[in-house]
Amino acid sequence: MQESVTTMALLQVSVQPEHEEQMVDYMIQALPGVRYSSQMISLHGQPEGGLSLREQVLGTTRRCLFSVQAEAGRLQALAAALEQGAVSFPVEYRLLPLLLAGEYAPSMQRD
Repeated sequence: MQESVTTMALLQVSVQPEHEEQMVDYMIQALPGVRYSSQMISLHGQPEGGLSLREQVLGTTRRCLFSVQAEAGRLQALAAALEQGAVSFPVEYRLLPLLLAGEYAPSMQRD
């Protein structure tokens, strides 16, 4: 069953891999009880000045991407805190409206 979610949003935050655990700790403290996901990603097309020698050779930058779905106001407050320097390491973030969210769970059939 799908349900329309009009006041929900999706916040994506990316950090350098060495700051993954610090971001986990911050997310737990800033959004208690809210589940989120994280994954390693590759960014392409970064300006040369910001890349390490390894990244210049490979042509990609590795980042850890966090995604959290929650009430829009809570995520706006979190984004504002990040913008104000709530963490001591560089972050990139984007806040997106969430138009629809839901789940599908197939029923179990018995023989």
